[in-house]
Amino acid sequence: MNNKTRNNSNNKIKNKINTTRPSLHKKSFNTFHYTGFNTTNDKIPKLNYINIVNPTTLTRNVTCDNSRSFKMNVDDELRYSYLVDYIYNYYYDSNVIIYTTDEKKDSATIDYISKLFANAADRTGIPKTVSVFSQKTDFNSGYSKYIIETRTNVIISLAATYPHVLDHLTRLNKYSKDGRIVLFGNESWTSMELDNSYLNNTNFHFIGNKYIDYHDADVKRFVKAFSDKYFSEPNSSQYAYLGYDTFFYYLNMLYYFGYDFPEYVSDVYYEGLESSLYFAPAKKSYGFENYFQNIYEIDDYSYKVSQNTGYFWKSCATDLKSLIMMNSNR
Repeated sequence: MNNKTRNNSNNKIKNKINTTRPSLHKKSFNTFHYTGFNTTNDKIPKLNYINIVNPTTLTRNVTCDNSRSFKMNVDDELRYSYLVDYIYNYYYDSNVIIYTTDEKKDSATIDYISKLFANAADRTGIPKTVSVFSQKTDFNSGYSKYIIETRTNVIISLAATYPHVLDHLTRLNKYSKDGRIVLFGNESWTSMELDNSYLNNTNFHFIGNKYIDYHDADVKRFVKAFSDKYFSEPNSSQYAYLGYDTFFYYLNMLYYFGYDFPEYVSDVYYEGLESSLYFAPAKKSYGFENYFQNIYEIDDYSYKVSQNTGYFWKSCATDLKSLIMMNSNR
């Protein structure tokens, strides 16, 4: 987005804030528990006139035909699309290997990733060979027939359970001494008890919109406030951070932009305690999807946002926390 477009977006926000300040009361935001989020259900379309937030599931079906629904998690199709572009931009001469523990079960994902690489090759004119390492069929031979010692070897791992992830890291570690291994795994690995030396040796990366930096000042303040009130530390697996980020984002959007705030979600991004959010209209369903994605990497045994990550949303949107600070004294 050019400067003119960015300025138009900023002016749009300023004009709205200057004319909007709804009063918040108990009826402004309701919660309900719905167990059918993984399937299309005729109950959801009847709620088309209200905002529905889906903070946990990956499926696009939750939006159904509700034009005011929000899916906070980034689904795998978007993740892999971004990942393939990232690999082409920064590891264009690499040897790509997809690791699977069950080739039959992961066949749709493997086909989708392979198609993305094929499309990228057509677009750039740079062909890339993508090999598939199956934990079942290649267990004995290992990586020896896939690793190319003279090139950077990018491994896209589909391993999801702790035993499979640990086995994968152990196998890769023996090839990592020359620094030519770059491993892309899942953000769920960060909550597993894995050997940090293996992660460090294999240059572990993951793509996602959820990560807790316990050195961050806001996170430290939240942990202290939570501990003082509940006499225990917040637990990510029990949605403590997700709950905070969800209500912080939506209540502030409601406060600053009013009940038609969905019209402004693509003008604002939010980097929370755990979740990061940038919404735009969903491509394959109704409502809005979260497009905020970072690539994180382990560097000297600690995680950081990769310096190669492009923040397109930061060039076309306003930081919600900065927006709050600028208008806090009004």
